Amino acid sequence: MKEDIKNLYNQIDNIDNKLMELLVKRFSIDSKIGEIISINKLEINDENRKVEIINRLSKEYIGALDRNQIASIYNPIYSISKQIQRI
Repeated sequence: MKEDIKNLYNQIDNIDNKLMELLVKRFSIDSKIGEIISINKLEINDENRKVEIINRLSKEYIGALDRNQIASIYNPIYSISKQIQRI
């Protein structure tokens, strides 16, 4: 039984590593967006974008997670993205 849990924890660790790799890639793209915004002196307050993403994910993952759960996962990601874009 302990070995089963250990194996499941290992699976979670692998997934967490993949999630971090994807987040690092995402934030790298945000950095590029930030450069474009800075060079062109554009505004980056697009709250509609966050709502669009949460709505899209809510539809794609219906039944797996509800909208509030998706929002609670995505809101910090979006916040970090905006911080990176401002640097």
